[in-house]
Amino acid sequence: MLNRIMRLQRQLRARPTDARLWCELGRARIQMGQLSDAAADLGKALELANRQPDVWLAVGQGWLDLGQLDRAREALGTAIRLTPDSVNAHLALGRTLQGLGQHEAAATVFSVAVWLDGTDGRVRAGLAQTLIKLDAYEAAEVQLHAALDDDPQAIEPWLVWADLHHARADAAGSIEALQRAFALDPRDRRVGLRLADELMLQGRHHEAFSVLQELKAHWPDDGAVLTAVGRTEAALGRLESAVGTLRRAASLGADEAWAPLADLLMAHGRDDDAVEALRQAHRAFPDDGDVAVQLGESLIDSEAFDDAVKVLARAVMSNREDHRLHDLLGRIVGPAAAFDLGELPDDEDAPPIVARPAARPLSGPTSLSGITDDAAIAGDLSHFSLVDLLEFLRLNRRTGILRAASKHGVGELMLVEGRLAGASTTNTDRLGDRLAQAGFVRPEALAEAIALQQSLPEQEPLGRILLERGEVAPADLRQVIADQVMGAITEVMGWDSGRFAFEADELVRDRVLHPALELDTGQIMLDVLRMLDEAAHRAQQQA
Repeated sequence: MLNRIMRLQRQLRARPTDARLWCELGRARIQMGQLSDAAADLGKALELANRQPDVWLAVGQGWLDLGQLDRAREALGTAIRLTPDSVNAHLALGRTLQGLGQHEAAATVFSVAVWLDGTDGRVRAGLAQTLIKLDAYEAAEVQLHAALDDDPQAIEPWLVWADLHHARADAAGSIEALQRAFALDPRDRRVGLRLADELMLQGRHHEAFSVLQELKAHWPDDGAVLTAVGRTEAALGRLESAVGTLRRAASLGADEAWAPLADLLMAHGRDDDAVEALRQAHRAFPDDGDVAVQLGESLIDSEAFDDAVKVLARAVMSNREDHRLHDLLGRIVGPAAAFDLGELPDDEDAPPIVARPAARPLSGPTSLSGITDDAAIAGDLSHFSLVDLLEFLRLNRRTGILRAASKHGVGELMLVEGRLAGASTTNTDRLGDRLAQAGFVRPEALAEAIALQQSLPEQEPLGRILLERGEVAPADLRQVIADQVMGAITEVMGWDSGRFAFEADELVRDRVLHPALELDTGQIMLDVLRMLDEAAHRAQQQA
């Protein structure tokens, strides 16, 4: 695939206005996981598309693969206007509308596709799937029977049959449909893995194991297949074999194997190995609440509180309503009841935060002087002045995330070479909500951007996605981010107890910075310190 990309790039140097080449390059990048570059290539193809319907169709399919559904709908609509009899364009548009939750519109588009070519099982399956969403089960059956009459060897209709049985809470029927699909092609890993999952859910472990063994014969080095085999072996009580299988899956890059491997190692009493497996799972899925809970509990039990704060504080920022994470943090920084989400005040009603001086100065055993290891920058908030801590990080040009957890909440301060580059807490509204409340972004555009963000293999800032898609003006985004940062820092500065931990992370540069924002974080910090000084002065006068 990499050779194909290089070949296309060479061809484009010779023919830079060839829209089809740009489109082909974008689709190739999608397969390689180079999603940002793929989006740029597809955009270039559209600039050159003119009235070439195949380019509009290919670009629309590319946007669909990228999860950019509004753009896909627009491009595919143009493709259909240029070639009204294109079954592929109707099929892709129908799937796009499904993704947007516009099922009635999707049903209309699929119906047109069926009228254009009723022998294409894909469009009948797509229509049936949409009818299931509309609870029109009998009409869906008619379409599926017709699809299988036209092509008895088609797999897709059987998968939709499984969806129909699932909608009717008929587990046995769903499994039977999947078995029919798997019998048509035992090499189809998508079907085999789904069938094994359904069998496992019904406690039919031996049957699931047989399916996976057949699948494994065709995919001996596939991490997802081996992970499923390992889970099944564990359910059958073959624990040592399961450990070996899951270790092999993880070695092949199947990050989803680490968590079940940790469970098995813990059951064997191999706690140290289990914690290391959980660390690997957390590195792969840092926002996964279940993984964070398991690892956090293990770290707390071993009294590795600083490491636990890093894990739990990061996870809670993405899972604010997960009480398990709040309760575990409560074991470190204060009573779990302090994290009762129902008791947290809304931003508008929150009482003003008054800055308090640190209980002890930066000296003696709590001094940061002489520290060179980023992992050592952690401790008790009551021992440190957060202002001095940020100054230390600034002078030493550290890049990463400073996380703090107290009975008041959890906060993240992001730094690039010691400069403050972003901040948020669990008590403040998320960026997307702030933009929507200010009227700077359309709710449907925000929902689509969030869906795209969640679908990307690598974390991408929501603000950057909205900016690159032209959904928010740079000046408006800069204003909202500045307000969010200032509010979060002001809040964290008022915490006089709890724990903090700094985690070096060079990826912060990519996650928080965008050249169009040019956020003056230095000025924000000066404003925050001025506000805190004024608040402290007022508090002394009132005392």
